[in-house]
Amino acid sequence: MITSHYFSRLYYGCEVWYQVSSSNEKNSISSAHYYALRILCRDFRRRLSRNLIDKITNRASPVNYCQYKVARVLISICNNAAPFVLFHDLLTNVHHERRREKRPRFFDSSRTRIGRQSFANRLSYVATKLGEFDWCGCELTPDQIRRHLKKIFLK
Repeated sequence: MITSHYFSRLYYGCEVWYQVSSSNEKNSISSAHYYALRILCRDFRRRLSRNLIDKITNRASPVNYCQYKVARVLISICNNAAPFVLFHDLLTNVHHERRREKRPRFFDSSRTRIGRQSFANRLSYVATKLGEFDWCGCELTPDQIRRHLKKIFLK
């Protein structure tokens, strides 16, 4: 119930807004996230650490959950080449000479603060965290992709 009614609204569209949020806004999101989980754990006196709450409830932290959602979008765009404009923008930020097979390596091509927040410029950390998961151009079902990403981001 909490996932469908609370977390779905809390994290709606976080692929877009989470990385450009200020630290105060991220702290507010994190507080709202853990407030709901503390109610589930009946930890009204705040005795449990956030890491322990994550383990007890089997939930990802806000940072990990947002990175998971960004990785899903990245894989969908690269494998389907749609929307084409965004796919072309991603290809302009790929190291071709240092590229591993089936796995792009992104770089930040902007010198301005606003340009660094574009989707293509925020992917290097997410693509690095994907590790040895060969996803680019592979014939994987959405369910297989979701399971692999959950193992990587939502431990």
